This record gives sequence, structure tokens and C-alpha cells, in this order.
Amino acid sequence: PRPLYALGNILQKRGIASKVEVVAKATVPIVKAIDAQSGCPVDICFDRPEGIRNTEVVRSFLARMPILQPLLVVLKYFLYQRGLNEPFRGGLGSYALTI
Repeated sequence: PRPLYALGNILQKRGIASKVEVVAKATVPIVKAIDAQSGCPVDICFDRPEGIRNTEVVRSFLARMPILQPLLVVLKYFLYQRGLNEPFRGGLGSYALTI
């Protein structure tokens, strides 16, 4: 978890992100933040080799099912409105939703 806190501090001090939060006790520890340039929320983790494999799986689903992307956007927003989009708070994350 120490590298997560270091990353969070760097992101905030350099103005790269705001609302930086380290979620060290999650199954997959992450740094949550708001990207300063786009305003988009981002989750960052590292030292997790399955992340690359999971990304490839999602990309293959999106390539085979073009309707999946707009459907996921609608579902993600639906969950966000109800506070059900954070896995570490009992909600459903993007990967699980896609699968």
C-alpha cells in the first residue's frame, strides 16, 4: 500500500488529479482520483498482471459486440446515480458489469 500513497501524493501535488483517495483495503488496492484535464474519474492499480488480460478480454467483447459499449455507458450511469458503482462499497465495477 505504501506505493499507492506515494502515487496519490504525486498526482495531487503535481496537479494531475484531484479528489485523490487511496483504497488500500480493497481486494485490489487502488488510487481513486479525478483527472485534472478531463474531469473523468479514474482508478489506478499496479503490480496486477491480470489487469492486462482483463483489458484484452473487454476489448475482444467490444470488438465482437459493438452494441456493448453504449449499453455499458447507460448501465454504468444507472449504477452511478444509485451509488452502486463502487465495488469496495458493495457495488458493481466496470469489469464485472462487462462480464
